[in-house]
Amino acid sequence: INAEYMGLRSLRELMAASALSSSLEVLRAIPADKLAQSKQEAVDAIVQFIKSPNIFQAGDMLSLPVVAQLSQDSNFKSVYELLKIFVEDKLDSYEAFYSKSQSLLESLGLDHNQCLHKMRLLSLASLAEQQPEQQLPFDLIASTLRVPPEEVEAWVIRSISAKLLDARIDQAKRVVVVSHFIQRTFSAEQWRQLSARLELWRENLRKLHTIVRRQISSIQQQSE
Repeated sequence: INAEYMGLRSLRELMAASALSSSLEVLRAIPADKLAQSKQEAVDAIVQFIKSPNIFQAGDMLSLPVVAQLSQDSNFKSVYELLKIFVEDKLDSYEAFYSKSQSLLESLGLDHNQCLHKMRLLSLASLAEQQPEQQLPFDLIASTLRVPPEEVEAWVIRSISAKLLDARIDQAKRVVVVSHFIQRTFSAEQWRQLSARLELWRENLRKLHTIVRRQISSIQQQSE
């Protein structure tokens, strides 16, 4: 039963990620002269990202012209602010937003408790990124996530399960030692570095492919 559940969960996560990816591709393809008529499509994609419990990175959504324009529209500015919180900020920003915009979340069909859950996980990832030694005291985690100290371990385990962190819990020292974490946002320089690494990887594959072809050709010639 557990294996079946995990399989269904993985399938749901894959379908959600695929659906969001498709929505973003549609937004990227919107021409400049159609942006003003496509604001609702942008809002729908934002809600889709926030609702997805296991999708924690929104890629370049904030910088897409069809999304960025919402920040200048009084009718949609708050939706853009909400997306920005889920992409960059922590729980305290979300709770401040919710205190003044509860009706907006309800109108978008967003569940506050689900949003809290996701923001706690994202906040823990941000904590790991901001701590140079990557050692997170229990008390710091508890205060950031606004949970009792006895719930810290459970939230760390949830974050590991969600693949936001690789970490171990040192109960004696009451710290979480993080070995890896996801970066919620990429700067332009980080995107350039990633692009350079991918190009190097492609070049290495091309070289490997050439070597394999030569070896196959040599073997064939020897067998003739």
